[in-house]
Amino acid sequence: MVLFQTGNHETGDLIPQIFEVRKLFSSSLQEGQHKLIWDGRSDNGSTVASGIYIYRISTNQGSITKKMILAK
Repeated sequence: MVLFQTGNHETGDLIPQIFEVRKLFSSSLQEGQHKLIWDGRSDNGSTVASGIYIYRISTNQGSITKKMILAK
């Protein structure tokens, strides 16, 4: 699960993605706190292995990149 906050000056599409694994969606969101839940699957629907994954959340205003752990 990824929690993030969008500010009042952020506009345009939000694009969260897990590198080399999956683009979760591309959509406009209202200002506020949001939660993304990844099902542990790749773009082609296959289950990925436990491990450390790097994700990025991008907007027109910039992006953040962080690590997450997938444990099964």
